Amino acid sequence: MSANTLASELHRSLAPGVDDLPLAAPDRGGPACTYCGGNEFSPLYFGIRDRLKHVAGLWSYVRCDGCGSALLRPFPRTEDLPAFYPPVYTFSPELGQSPIKRLLSRVEYHLYFRPVYRAQACIIDRHLQTFGERPGKLLDIGCGRGLRLVEFKSLGYDVQGMDFVPDSVE
Repeated sequence: MSANTLASELHRSLAPGVDDLPLAAPDRGGPACTYCGGNEFSPLYFGIRDRLKHVAGLWSYVRCDGCGSALLRPFPRTEDLPAFYPPVYTFSPELGQSPIKRLLSRVEYHLYFRPVYRAQACIIDRHLQTFGERPGKLLDIGCGRGLRLVEFKSLGYDVQGMDFVPDSVE
């Protein structure tokens, strides 16, 4: 499976309906690719707004010509990242305050979130199998409650996660 195929599969699982967005304008610059260090990019999408309406502005994605990864433009500065996340950003089936809300949250997790996380883990696992690199170690930076990591762990990965929002990981 090529890097572009993997990126397309992940893109469809993470952002259903985003294929209706217009293609991006040419890249206006930014840092090199986070993953391969490449400096050549192709337009992907533009005119994207934060679906949670927490961060103002329009965003674009470019695809790295070297490895197929999608990168956000404008590229956020490290010090701006905490402001991108609302106070309650992560899903947790345990956060319901009443027994019925906890039950509904668990049903929502098992019927929606868990299958999505499982599908994403399987897509990445299948890709890594082509390189003979699985299972291995996996670090998820910005893991929230770590629910996606649970799925990687069930596939045999040695997982670690971190998040800068203390309430997410406690």
